[in-house]
Amino acid sequence: MRFVIGASKLRIIAIKNNRKTQRQDIVERVRGWLKPEGIELFRDYYREHGRVDPVIFNGAVPHPVHFREGMAVRNQIRKMFPGDFTDHELDGMWVEIVREAIEEE
Repeated sequence: MRFVIGASKLRIIAIKNNRKTQRQDIVERVRGWLKPEGIELFRDYYREHGRVDPVIFNGAVPHPVHFREGMAVRNQIRKMFPGDFTDHELDGMWVEIVREAIEEE
């Protein structure tokens, strides 16, 4: 597999077995999966912490969004696009995908 980054951020393409996955398709499918509740959750994180993957401290117990909600997003992308992305690629791109998915239209 190779990971190609085109001139535009919306042109990230995963290529494996002649399958091409356009970034905008990934964003739209993740937006649909998040539903309004998930979109609002990540918007709240972004408004309050300036990012969609903060580590939130409730008392002395940390809540690492990357390992909890982020893992759910990464697992869903794996299900939607089986074999198109490595774990390393998903770790690096899920935040951008969610940020695009939660943008106000």
